[in-house]
Amino acid sequence: MKDIENARRLAELLVKTVQSMGKKAIALITDMNVPLGKKIGNFLEIEETLDVLEGNAPDDVAELTLTLAAHMIFMGGASSSYDEAMKKANSVIKDGSAFECFCKNVEAQGGNVKKMLEQRGSASSKYSKDILASEDGYISALDALTCGKASVKLGVGREKKTDTVCAGAGITLFKTYGNKVSKNEPIMRLYGKSESAVEEALIIMKDALQFSPKAPQKRVLINEIVS
Repeated sequence: MKDIENARRLAELLVKTVQSMGKKAIALITDMNVPLGKKIGNFLEIEETLDVLEGNAPDDVAELTLTLAAHMIFMGGASSSYDEAMKKANSVIKDGSAFECFCKNVEAQGGNVKKMLEQRGSASSKYSKDILASEDGYISALDALTCGKASVKLGVGREKKTDTVCAGAGITLFKTYGNKVSKNEPIMRLYGKSESAVEEALIIMKDALQFSPKAPQKRVLINEIVS
């Protein structure tokens, strides 16, 4: 949803629908104007998932993941309060049991955990190109929808049913919204299924970035909780 009013209305309808079936539900209205975390793509997001489970995730990914987990723990009756649930969510990150559980899930679905861990950090496509800062200043806009469209062009998703999906395609962000940058400093790297896919995505990404001489307003990740 592109505005808070429609997002709230959709959240309320979804929560009421679930509750009408006798189930517990809440909805978080979150900021989707900026990409979450530092990695966009299929295997790239698996890498960031592993970062989360090891306690090394970008702040926004960690905040949202732990908040969602804590609400699920509390609603599921595994804690007496939300605060206790948040402590439990953090504890399974710290003791490694969440990481172990994820690996078991991968195995249960036919995945190869050893291969996943071996390819971590090296499975991105050989076709890549960096986007550099066009000026000194702060990143005042990094449009998530445009990044999503560029990612589809790179091979993360399909434009039509016959398109192939490239596991190594995507975008790695070196800098994000609010970060200070210098002219010609690398901001992100695009990985595509082909050289032409990278070039097409670069054209799309021209509209994603804006810069300002002053730091932009601090981002609020979780706007509301609808229950």
